[in-house]
Amino acid sequence: MDFYLDEEGNEIHSRIMSDYRLKFPTKSRAEIAEMLKWKLAKGTYKHRYFNFAGNRKDKKKWLKQLLEKYPQKSYPKGDNIRYDASYQPTVQGVLF
Repeated sequence: MDFYLDEEGNEIHSRIMSDYRLKFPTKSRAEIAEMLKWKLAKGTYKHRYFNFAGNRKDKKKWLKQLLEKYPQKSYPKGDNIRYDASYQPTVQGVLF
């Protein structure tokens, strides 16, 4: 998905452009971006996961057609930085 970069390098989502298109209906996206000094940047595309419903023969045929057009890639999950996986909880000792 494409997005815009402002003068400071902050990412501006392309949906925000819709708000400016309402404010300036006679201007094109390129004119609005130039007016606001935004630069268009190419983004990465979403990953798609397929699960075919059909018999074995049809699934095999559909998968072959799909792989001719799009290469199969590995799952894009990287290292999870949202939590510390090395945390060891303290356990209460014997009460009695």
